Amino acid sequence: MISRNLRLTVLIAIALSILILSLIPRAPQIIEAKNIDKLEHYLAYLILGFLLFININEESRNRYISGIITVILCVLYGGIIEFLQKYTGRTPDLLDLLADFAGSLSGTATALFTITIFVKNERNQ
Repeated sequence: MISRNLRLTVLIAIALSILILSLIPRAPQIIEAKNIDKLEHYLAYLILGFLLFININEESRNRYISGIITVILCVLYGGIIEFLQKYTGRTPDLLDLLADFAGSLSGTATALFTITIFVKNERNQ
């Protein structure tokens, strides 16, 4: 099993990367792909939700409460970043926040499913 310190370090690194990449001015795009940033938001928050759930769940007795807390924290984080973007020359977008929500929900569900499978396998051995 991966150590708690390593899991927490990776979580913090991902969260800081999302913050920095979301707040720096965006370079002009060479190839204009419509709404590709929504996919970027979805994938970033899928990873964040997965890692945050893994870290929160270790401290909790109820996986479902951990999942709800994870999604709420991810959406709050995304909302704060969207709010701050108006001060960095970027444009806040409600659809970005919706993609953050969908990604965090998917990441949390994936982590919950993965943990459930591992626990079930450990019981069968």
